[in-house]
Amino acid sequence: MEDANRLPRQPAANTRELLKNTLGMAWPAVLESFFIALAGMIDVKMVSNLGSYAVAAVGLTTQPKFLGLAFFIATNVALSALVARRLGEKRREDANQVMLTALVLSILVCAVISTLCVTLADPIIDLCGSQPDTHAAAVTYFRIIMGGILFSVVSMTINAALRGSGNTRIAMTTNVTSSVLNICGNYLLIEGHFGFPALGIAGAAIATVVSQVASALLTLRCVIGSEGMPWHVSLDKMRMEPGILGAICTIGIPAAAQSAMYNLSNMVI
Repeated sequence: MEDANRLPRQPAANTRELLKNTLGMAWPAVLESFFIALAGMIDVKMVSNLGSYAVAAVGLTTQPKFLGLAFFIATNVALSALVARRLGEKRREDANQVMLTALVLSILVCAVISTLCVTLADPIIDLCGSQPDTHAAAVTYFRIIMGGILFSVVSMTINAALRGSGNTRIAMTTNVTSSVLNICGNYLLIEGHFGFPALGIAGAAIATVVSQVASALLTLRCVIGSEGMPWHVSLDKMRMEPGILGAICTIGIPAAAQSAMYNLSNMVI
């Protein structure tokens, strides 16, 4: 007890500053999560206008989609940690190279996963327990979503680097913008409004991909222009550094295995 009393107390001013910084980083992330969840609810409601089969068809694609994204979610966990560490050590060039290595790795792996999912969409959806009234619609939705998943992966990767640097506002802005565009696209393409074709469940998938393209372009613009970035980001050295790749794998592989097993168990259920 005496040893505890001897510990130096943190000044109140420093505590307030720490709390202020923490809240400044946290509120955009909380707002981002809220709007993504809200947009997801609205998305399901708009799809439900097509009938219960459409809701079931979209639901069938949820777990295989997240299973396909498990690698990238885990990579982004590692990316945020490594960028934060490099910037904390004042190693800005290394932080830049960490982001570029993760981005190149994600693009290469995404090309393989996207191709496999599009090609094997039929047996994948069948494995998820589709029925005759939902199978064709679920396959169509899954193929379109996974065919354009690259744009989502690019946005996820850059936003992970931004969060690692302490900048959560750009990630919030891009994701909220993407969610709004997704809702607008659903309105135009699911049932057909303002002269747009009524594409049904395919329209919902296309709207999602278009919103992901917009999100990727917004995040790339921030990186290329270094807007809002705490360090200079350059895209002229797009390569993978073996040392950084090893660090990403060391942190990311356990997280990827955990995420994959979680989504695989939900698919089995």
